[in-house]
Amino acid sequence: MRHIKIKAIVLVVIIAIITIFSYSYYKKVNLTPKEVIEKNCDAYNSKNLIKLKSTWSNRLSGGVLIFDDSVNIEIYSIEEDFKLKDGYMEYGRGSINGISKDNVKAYKVIYEEVSNTIDTNSEKLWKDIILIKKGNRSPWLIDDIGV
Repeated sequence: MRHIKIKAIVLVVIIAIITIFSYSYYKKVNLTPKEVIEKNCDAYNSKNLIKLKSTWSNRLSGGVLIFDDSVNIEIYSIEEDFKLKDGYMEYGRGSINGISKDNVKAYKVIYEEVSNTIDTNSEKLWKDIILIKKGNRSPWLIDDIGV
């Protein structure tokens, strides 16, 4: 009888630990779209390919990326772009991947590539970034990057 009580207590403790870690994991992956873009930039700057790919959809994850060790990215602004979203839904991947319009966000990101090795006059650049999520509990992931 005593062994059953001990096993029950151990089981309750294990379930509690799993629940706590699951909740904290969900909180970590449940970033806003802007936070995903910032995480992507941080991962690029730290040259962390695993962290970088954790911000990408499956479509991008198979791609090859070569880091430029002499350059970091500094984001100036992240602005939502509704026309880009509409274009993605009507003419782009949104028209074929079955994603709901509510699960798509599009942004124009203004940034600068800052050299770590030489002092140069760099210019502000921009990229269009589209993020998707598969459902309400799914994380936002970058599905398309372009200019």
